[in-house]
This record gives sequence, structure tokens and C-alpha cells, in this order.
Amino acid sequence: MNQGFNPSVRQLYKDCLRLLFHVASEHKSVNVPEVRKLVKQQFKANANVTDPEKLANLKNQALGALTNYVMYISQSKGGFKSS
Repeated sequence: MNQGFNPSVRQLYKDCLRLLFHVASEHKSVNVPEVRKLVKQQFKANANVTDPEKLANLKNQALGALTNYVMYISQSKGGFKSS
């Protein structure tokens, strides 16, 4: 995990929900209540995880998903071109 940026689980949850509303504003076909329910289920399903290694892995997965979407949006708007 990136040592310079280590958000809390709560912050990741909030970021996922914020991103959902951003996605919904960009793509009107997104079913916000259904996706919000899915995000909530995923976080609740892992609420009892206490193993630091597994927590780090889950946080990395959430960060990766957020980062991938931000990169996707950047590319689709012409803000970033990969060679």
C-alpha cells in the first residue's frame, strides 16, 4: 500500500458513495439506489475483518477501483492520454 496515502475505511466508504453520485451525473443509466446498496453490502460484508493484512488488501482493492475510475474519466474527457 502507498505509505503516503492511507485513508480510513470510513473515508473509503464515503469516497465510494461520492464517486457513485459523480458517475450517476455523468451516466444517467446508472441505477444509484442499486449501486449504493451494492457498495453498502460490500463494506458490511467485510465489517468484521480484523486481520491487518486482509484489511490492507481490501483497502487496496477499494482504492484501486476508485483510481481506475478516475483514470477512466480523465481519459474519456481527453485529460490524459496514455501512449
